[in-house]
Amino acid sequence: MSTNTIDYLKQISDLFQSYLRLYPEDADRLSVLSGQLQSGDTTLNDRKNMIGHLTGSALVLNEKNECLLIRHRFLQRWLQPGGHLDAGESPAAGALRELKEETNLSAVVQIYSSQADRHNCPIDIDSHAIPASAAKNEGEHLHHDFQYVFRVEADHNLALDQGEVSDFKWVPLQELAGGDYGRRLARVAAKIQVLNK
Repeated sequence: MSTNTIDYLKQISDLFQSYLRLYPEDADRLSVLSGQLQSGDTTLNDRKNMIGHLTGSALVLNEKNECLLIRHRFLQRWLQPGGHLDAGESPAAGALRELKEETNLSAVVQIYSSQADRHNCPIDIDSHAIPASAAKNEGEHLHHDFQYVFRVEADHNLALDQGEVSDFKWVPLQELAGGDYGRRLARVAAKIQVLNK
């Protein structure tokens, strides 16, 4: 195992532990990721790892506190922009890169809470099942997604990556919190609402 791999796993593990200090109630639902980190799984950011691998996603808020959702072509669901991390890429950098690739948004600012220990910590980490895909020669596996919050400038210009995204919409934060877009987005919206108080 190379020094770079060891350093990268330590960075991810440290980030994960920082997150759990803020949200200890999430430990049980993140047990697979925790186990992979504890075992020193060196293929955590290799998409061929069919236990689970790392992804990063971006929840973008506009000036009206609406969240950007994209319609994912493969999953046929409304989600936040995001995707697989490149080798050695931090989750925050991966989330921003995927946002730019999928929507062409670049005039964004990453938002952190006022809590000093939240610096560079994701708003949410989620391990969710991805179905098998014969076209991609992939079995069912988990995505360990590190989600960050960004604010977009008022005069944004979206250009969707038509290969991955079929549509987009802006959804009020309160609507996300209502659960119509799944438990994960409801949980994240609730966290944002707490931090905005």
